Amino acid sequence: MPSSLTFHGDLPDLLHRRWRGRHRVIKADSRRASIKDVIESFGLPHTEVGRLEVQGRQVDFSFAVVEEDLAIEVFPVSLPWNVFSPTPLRPRPL
Repeated sequence: MPSSLTFHGDLPDLLHRRWRGRHRVIKADSRRASIKDVIESFGLPHTEVGRLEVQGRQVDFSFAVVEEDLAIEVFPVSLPWNVFSPTPLRPRPL
């Protein structure tokens, strides 16, 4: 079974027209790609992502999506966003 991505908050509104408004989409192909490339393939700019979880574990943009049956959760940036605090997705604060 392919991996599924769940987009939280307002993120479904930012997806390509084909998936727009869907909170859950299926990654149909099995090619190896970074999680950043996977979410951008659905039209979501990575700059809108505040947190990524795979199987309940927080990951960064370099996480390689190679396995099937992964539950990927994509969360928006939480406001207010402290640009001076490092996070797994943005380890170098401004």
